[in-house]
Amino acid sequence: MKHYCTQFILTFVLTLPSFSFACAPLTPNTTMLARLQAVEPSAKVQSYTNDKQGYMLRFSNYNFVFRPIWQSLTKKSPTQFEATFKPSNVKPHDLVIALSDNYDGNKPDNYRIYAIAPVTCQNNKIKLGRAILAPDNPGWNRQARRCGVSRDTGILDAFIGSKSQSDYLKDLQAKYPTCEALQSAYPDNLSAQSTGKQAGFWAWFKELFNFAKSRQL
Repeated sequence: MKHYCTQFILTFVLTLPSFSFACAPLTPNTTMLARLQAVEPSAKVQSYTNDKQGYMLRFSNYNFVFRPIWQSLTKKSPTQFEATFKPSNVKPHDLVIALSDNYDGNKPDNYRIYAIAPVTCQNNKIKLGRAILAPDNPGWNRQARRCGVSRDTGILDAFIGSKSQSDYLKDLQAKYPTCEALQSAYPDNLSAQSTGKQAGFWAWFKELFNFAKSRQL
């Protein structure tokens, strides 16, 4: 009996780090607004679903909307976005919001998408659609303070802290007060040859310009 108890405790301790990582809350600083360009199956990306392979996502424009200016100056722009699941809730040309992160310190340019949802705007009001979550990270339920989101939990409720999705939506609404401003920031008229790196640079440049302008007011 003592042997089995010791074995159980040892197994629990060894699996605890991987369990904690599986639902590790992401940071708002790597939350991106983007125009989805393509979703392509890739044998190079591991799949955590019934699909035999993961997916590469390409964006014609993206911006880490909650990232401070100083981080935009110091961090490299991602050149690759991958997903371990098929984002069937969105399609090319959609405006999307995604929770992402760099998962391999040896590959700082590679980011993984852990959750994604469509973004719409009507009557100058931004709305976030139903999110799909990566099976390898079921999401953090801020309201319940545990792993796993519920039907009442939005994609921006996945962060630790006092701010809810409603608070983050207010920040987005202040940044893009009209639907025209939102669509102008993420136009759907870029060529298929536009890369995320180019889009990231111009998004960073616009953020820097707006920041400098606000300091002068």
